[in-house]
Amino acid sequence: MYYLYRSNPQLLQRIKNDLRQLFGRSKSNFNGDMMKVQVVDQDKLVINSKKEDHMQVLVSGNTSNLFTDFTTAIKDWNPGKCRHEYEFQNKLYRHLKRSMPESDIEMEYPIGDATLGNKGRADIVINDTILIEMKRDSSAGAVQRAKGQILQYSDIWRNRGPVILLLCDHDYSHAKMSYTSTMVDLNKLERPVVTIVAEN
Repeated sequence: MYYLYRSNPQLLQRIKNDLRQLFGRSKSNFNGDMMKVQVVDQDKLVINSKKEDHMQVLVSGNTSNLFTDFTTAIKDWNPGKCRHEYEFQNKLYRHLKRSMPESDIEMEYPIGDATLGNKGRADIVINDTILIEMKRDSSAGAVQRAKGQILQYSDIWRNRGPVILLLCDHDYSHAKMSYTSTMVDLNKLERPVVTIVAEN
């Protein structure tokens, strides 16, 4: 058990979240204030984190300080190079904890309901409101899996807040070509979903 924890620190967080869900002890801070992600220009549903005009699209029309703090933190994050997705998750988790010290930030957050067949595990959730799903693999198969996962998560999360698909180690133009049509479809369903390419 100790070896597994040392090789992947997310295991301890996953065990804690599973126990919390099992015993019904959620640390929910969700107070019903719905954050809106209103992107009028459908060409801007896939965003480059280092382009000011792209990030401004996210916060325009949004009155949530939490979401504004989140977008600032993402804009300032330099993910660097990692071999594994969980390394990016750990880096982002630490960065968000430093950048948003007043927020409740959890990794490996269980969502959905097994009895409904839609149980999942979000990579990072902020204040039980902002859901972040991170992807590193940009292969065709991985893109299709990510699209299906985001579709499911956005359905589960629709009454809580925005779902962010955060791509690490991706080429922005390739990401835009791969994900724009899915983001447009979800936008038409009025799901607050956006893809952000985290660049160094």
